[in-house]
Amino acid sequence: MNTQTKTMLTLGLGLLWSTVSVAQTIKNPGAPTSAQQPKTGTTVAKPTTGATGTTSGSTVKPNTSKPATTTTAAKPLAVGQEHLGGIIVKLNTDGKSGLIVAGQDLPQQMTWADAKKAVDDMVVKGPNYDFTDWRLPTKDELQACNDNLFSQNLGGFLQTAYWTSTNHVTPESAICFVFSRGNSGARPYARTSKINVRPVRTF
Repeated sequence: MNTQTKTMLTLGLGLLWSTVSVAQTIKNPGAPTSAQQPKTGTTVAKPTTGATGTTSGSTVKPNTSKPATTTTAAKPLAVGQEHLGGIIVKLNTDGKSGLIVAGQDLPQQMTWADAKKAVDDMVVKGPNYDFTDWRLPTKDELQACNDNLFSQNLGGFLQTAYWTSTNHVTPESAICFVFSRGNSGARPYARTSKINVRPVRTF
């Protein structure tokens, strides 16, 4: 074989090898390399659509917690406050019970016997209550009305005498309490006298 024949054979084989390589490349144009292919046994997380969007490999749960509720504390009771059909005269140590006086005098002055009956028959109606437990106050309870309300220009008391349920030493008399800016206090009056009346009740 001469030199010219060898050269042509070499060129032919080279051309054939190039043609084969090009054909393989065209046949598998998208074949990934080993670096691009996922390894065997590896799980690829699929995107999951949650309540608030799409995340990879996890689900976003909707916020089901209820909004915080606020409560308003009940306003504490106080002397001079309108409450349960009257005006608070004094409170017990629990702050929830005490003495209430009616918001105004009975319409007219009365004898002691008439006053007691009128108060015993008294009913104060409201939207959620009917109170029938009114009574004539003791002299100490009217003293509290004087000290806690009248002295503060509360309660609408007149500067005059009011019947109490406190008896005097003689059966013909009973104790009244006189509201006055300078000389208040208990006084005996004949039961037939016509005096102002202001009922009280406990709560």
